[in-house]
Amino acid sequence: STKLLDAELKSILPFDNETVLFSILGSISHPKGVGTVCEAFDKANLVNSELIIFGEIADNYGDKLKKRWTTNSRISWVGHHAYLLERGLFNKIDCVVRGESYFCTGRTVYEMLFSGGSVIVPGSSTDLLKDQNLKKFENNVHFYEPRNVEKLADAFKSVKNKIQLKQERE
Repeated sequence: STKLLDAELKSILPFDNETVLFSILGSISHPKGVGTVCEAFDKANLVNSELIIFGEIADNYGDKLKKRWTTNSRISWVGHHAYLLERGLFNKIDCVVRGESYFCTGRTVYEMLFSGGSVIVPGSSTDLLKDQNLKKFENNVHFYEPRNVEKLADAFKSVKNKIQLKQERE
């Protein structure tokens, strides 16, 4: 069943439906590759798109990262929020992005896919063979070479184009 976005989340997300929303969910630390994701999103230079970062800043790295990217108006840092699935977030955002240095999924990837959205994860299509749950959603799973900013920027562009085509058809 579709969960409505709760009032608190509604207040921190863009109101319009034209903006394509990419999101990182989880702790903000170096192993999570948040810096790579921010850099690639910036490099992709997408119109009508925003990267929203949900998560607790885990260390000094996270503080430096936030300071570096706060000036980019298309990247929002909204802090830690619990129970995002239950609160309707996955019906509003379009794509969850992972930035680890290896093939990695996790709960938020599956929550996004089960909600009908897309995901961008490090790895390659051969990783689908390792994960039958992921394989069921292969049309909504986009891979890039881990920690490769150029390839991740290309993935952002590809997902944005796919989402825009879908919106135009609706």
